[in-house]
Amino acid sequence: MPDVLIDSTWQSLNALSGITTGQRFSIQNKSTDWIYVADNGQPSADSTEGYLVAPFDHTESSYILVTEGSPEIWVRSGRWQNTNLFVQEI
Repeated sequence: MPDVLIDSTWQSLNALSGITTGQRFSIQNKSTDWIYVADNGQPSADSTEGYLVAPFDHTESSYILVTEGSPEIWVRSGRWQNTNLFVQEI
């Protein structure tokens, strides 16, 4: 699957990746920017709610596993730049 490109607006990762809501999948942050991941409905435009996932070049984890049965997943980059994510159904 090709990388998914996101920006600083909240976007449905399920819609961008084509992975059906409720399926188990992984998210790998391949950028130098932090990303936000939310699973409680679409956040408001300026919200920073949800999980904060580190860039690939930090010691913190840049990987997150979305479990089977999860609701729709929403993502945004931490800043204004475009951010590459590797998303894979597992």
